[in-house]
Amino acid sequence: MSFMQGIGVNPHKEVIIDLAKQLSLKLIVEGVETEQKMYFFRRTKCDTAQGFLYSRTSSFKDSQVLLKENTFTC
Repeated sequence: MSFMQGIGVNPHKEVIIDLAKQLSLKLIVEGVETEQKMYFFRRTKCDTAQGFLYSRTSSFKDSQVLLKENTFTC
């Protein structure tokens, strides 16, 4: 989550994303809480994201239902 602070403002963090893509690493982003951050990571081609924007903390049972009903991607 600390990576999220300053994202879109600090160009060094974008370099880390570019490096991960060049190394063919899968990018999983945590802590996506705003649409602005979601759009940033969608634009930078992240693979998967999670955070309060998609769902608040839930029980295991509730999470199973969410996963069956939805696909959460960047």
